[in-house]
Amino acid sequence: MKPPHTESFEAFVERFVRCYWETVKAQKFSMPPNEPVEESVEEILSAVTTSVEKVGADHVLLMRSGDWAWWKYIFRSTVDGWVITGGSARSLDRSAPHDFLAPPYEQYFRPFLIYVTQCANSSTLGGEA
Repeated sequence: MKPPHTESFEAFVERFVRCYWETVKAQKFSMPPNEPVEESVEEILSAVTTSVEKVGADHVLLMRSGDWAWWKYIFRSTVDGWVITGGSARSLDRSAPHDFLAPPYEQYFRPFLIYVTQCANSSTLGGEA
């Protein structure tokens, strides 16, 4: 395995997306509305598309599901691996996106996103990061 700071963003994203949905499915973090996920992780992954881009020093992951759902995450490469610096998602009422790292969402999403990022950095899919 390459050192984290030289690893490709695409390889990190592959692990991040899997760990993200495994963590959601396992309900490791309590987030409203706290509804159970009925689909398997594989079903979820088959319905989610991803794209990546580099914008200056930022690396951006865009996940989409269906016609309207999207999540955007921004990362920076460090000597210790990838660090999440931004996260947002489309709101149900289609107003401005929800900023996951700002109030009121950060209390739920910051610990979740840090956990998933650590999981993807450590290559510990489905395990403890």
